[in-house]
Amino acid sequence: MTDQENARLIHLVVDSETDVIAARQRARQITGLLGFDSLNQIRIATAVSELAWNAQHHAKEATIDFQLAPSVSPTELRIVVRDGGPGIADVESLVEAEIHPSRSGFGVRGVSNLSEGFAIESSSSGTLATIAEPLPPQGPKLSGSAIDAMREHLQSELPSSPTHEIILQNQDLLVTHERLRTWNLQLLDLNRDLEESNATKERFLRVLSHEFRNGLGALALHVEQLRMEETLPGWLREVEESMSRQLTDLTRIVNDLVDLSAAGTDTLAIEPEVVNASELISSIAEDLRWSVEVKGLEMVIDCPAEENFTHADPTRIRQVLSNLIRNAVKFTKSGGRVSVGIRPSHDPAEFAIFVRDSGMGIPPDELSTLFQPFRQGVRPARNAEQGLGLGLAISEAIVKMHGGRFEVHSDGPGKGAEFRFFLPRTDDRPDKTETRSAPSEDHGERQAGRRVLIVEDHEATANGLKKILELDGHRVQVACDGRSGLALHDSFQPDIVLCDLDLPDISGYEVVDKVQTSRTDASCRIFILSGSSEIDHVSSLAGADAIFPKPVDVAKLRAALRE
Repeated sequence: MTDQENARLIHLVVDSETDVIAARQRARQITGLLGFDSLNQIRIATAVSELAWNAQHHAKEATIDFQLAPSVSPTELRIVVRDGGPGIADVESLVEAEIHPSRSGFGVRGVSNLSEGFAIESSSSGTLATIAEPLPPQGPKLSGSAIDAMREHLQSELPSSPTHEIILQNQDLLVTHERLRTWNLQLLDLNRDLEESNATKERFLRVLSHEFRNGLGALALHVEQLRMEETLPGWLREVEESMSRQLTDLTRIVNDLVDLSAAGTDTLAIEPEVVNASELISSIAEDLRWSVEVKGLEMVIDCPAEENFTHADPTRIRQVLSNLIRNAVKFTKSGGRVSVGIRPSHDPAEFAIFVRDSGMGIPPDELSTLFQPFRQGVRPARNAEQGLGLGLAISEAIVKMHGGRFEVHSDGPGKGAEFRFFLPRTDDRPDKTETRSAPSEDHGERQAGRRVLIVEDHEATANGLKKILELDGHRVQVACDGRSGLALHDSFQPDIVLCDLDLPDISGYEVVDKVQTSRTDASCRIFILSGSSEIDHVSSLAGADAIFPKPVDVAKLRAALRE
């Protein structure tokens, strides 16, 4: 739309700092006549004075036209600032530049931020800047005669003195300060509400995970009893195997919810040690090879022979790699390829671990949201494995806790994807004198009997553990609360105490403390059972020899009993 199609209200010439002040006054005056509220009057007047000051300072002279566009039934106010100066080099980049307040003001970017609509063109013959502001709905009806009357009023109403403008600016500052203070109080209230809502969510997740873990734990123990039964008919063995697979999936979902909650409250724990990532990633990938090949996919492991040492928690890195490989498998059709490996980074202080697939790829508009909780990419086939969309969010949190970062790349749908996470290198080397003994293979064999006391108020869990341990040849007593457990401890004299932490009368912490205090030697070991979402903090409990999260991993429990 050209200037000729607009209705000019007033034309100003700016060739001195006094004219800059007058331009600000006119902007305030005109926006007031058009029905803009006080804050918008201040905003627009500030943008105009900024353009006027820059034009006068750099070009010595400028003109400002206040226009209504279009001239008939106008819908916006246009403020056009022209100068005949030397122009502004690379003006487009200035619109996107970071604001650096100084004596010269906020510049082009500041005006752009202050304006609803802003455009600027610049060349060696001068600069043209246009501010466009939609007219407020509460403003006056602007017929032709009303515009003429406004124009006459502006011609007859001269700007007030610069001193008066300074007084008005001070008043503007006071009004703005008060409104900002009010908004700040409102934001504080909103933030408090959000914190309370988040705390409620975290409590809900803790309770939910505890209840789920108790129920899943009991089911897992009953499935283990079926697995131990050597005379099961074939159809029942298939049922047992199906139930076991479903329990594994449900347990993973519950653990994801727990990890997400912990990551959100900075309580997600890691236990880093010096590891050779080349060996670790190769070992983990080999362990997971079956999950790739069972779907008819080719598995390629590309870990270099050279050592890549880092401080990492092997269990957590396994969790990250498992999530990435699971996603790769889920989104790749049979006959495709999944590659896992390590490569150097452009930064010699770090290295990259990658999982690449030849699968469905990722649309560009989904790349920025992949790591958000409960977000999933393109849906796989109907019968493919589904989840809650937490794996990547949790994986990113784990990598960040290791001082690393994530990257993802895809050329688009149908072209596969590559996920990379980077870990910092270290010059440290593992202490060869402190090697972890690998857990023994569990074949469910009968073991030499031990006296085992189970202190657990969840009846199905207690009975399931009791049955399995008795089948393994142990003598087992069960107490359903803390005080009964302490009494049985004194009379039964167990070799092992398996104690839940959430008991109906006294806490499991108190039971563990009293058992530890009463034992005269190390013959009685204490194992903690917990469905808590804060299980990583529990592991540091004084006096406990081991911790078993629910559902209890029976193979690990058997290994611990053999020690």
